[in-house]
Amino acid sequence: MVFYNKARNFVERLRKLPDIQKKIIFFTIIIISVLILGFFEVMLTKKNIASISHSLKSISIPKLDIPSNNMAPGFDINKLNPNNLEELIQNLNLEDVSEYSDEIYNREILQDNND
Repeated sequence: MVFYNKARNFVERLRKLPDIQKKIIFFTIIIISVLILGFFEVMLTKKNIASISHSLKSISIPKLDIPSNNMAPGFDINKLNPNNLEELIQNLNLEDVSEYSDEIYNREILQDNND
């Protein structure tokens, strides 16, 4: 009952205050609540990101061994940039590739002659 009476007296004193002081107290309580909740949210987010990081470290992704002879002849991936893209396309050796046109779908398809 002691707490109830103290809370009731506090509310009565708040009711007697002018409106501007009531607004200041109200917004102060709101700002403090937002800061406290924001702090806990940041702490939980840091914890969750750390657990995601730990989970990602435990995943083992197999390495793909792709032989370099599967690349198009004359193509060097290290020389690829937007400025010399046209030059690289022109320098490709397409002797092993034949071209035919699919009349049903009206599109061109490249087919490897080695198969």
